Amino acid sequence: TDVGLSWGAVTGATSYNVYATADVFANPWPAGATSVPPGWRQVNASPVAGTSFTHAGAVTASGNLDYQVMSQSCFGESFTE
Repeated sequence: TDVGLSWGAVTGATSYNVYATADVFANPWPAGATSVPPGWRQVNASPVAGTSFTHAGAVTASGNLDYQVMSQSCFGESFTE
């Protein structure tokens, strides 16, 4: 089953990356992170130009996923929102 995601635009963002984890409690995304935390994986093959993304085949027998969307700009990726 596919999951459709959408979010508000970030001023100055040129694109976005979408990350997912199967267990956000075991793998929290810490405030002030400077890289992708363990247990999270990028689910978009290329940067997302707009403010929506469809994660094809996201829902499986293994359960639910939690998502984090990070903005990118000419300065790189923002890991602290």
